[in-house]
Amino acid sequence: MQEEQPGKLSETIRGRLLTPKSGEFEVAHKVYNEMVDRHPAAIVRCADVADVRAAVNFAREDGLTVKATYQENYERLTKIKRKYDPNNFFHINQNIKPD
Repeated sequence: MQEEQPGKLSETIRGRLLTPKSGEFEVAHKVYNEMVDRHPAAIVRCADVADVRAAVNFAREDGLTVKATYQENYERLTKIKRKYDPNNFFHINQNIKPD
């Protein structure tokens, strides 16, 4: 997530947006399953359904759900996609865009 991006989301939600720079982030980030330790770009504390919708749409538009799915392999897969499918013919769920 780009640095200026969270500001756009925080302007559209009624709840709170926590980033690694916010004081509450580490407490909210604490995982219940110690074997799975993810480091999200942000945490959204939704106040209502509209906040959930805004957060999901924001993540989808920014490609965050795809990046989270592929994690450290994302950059490598983007290069492969650019080489073998530059026109994005194969574009299904969890699509990697050829950029």
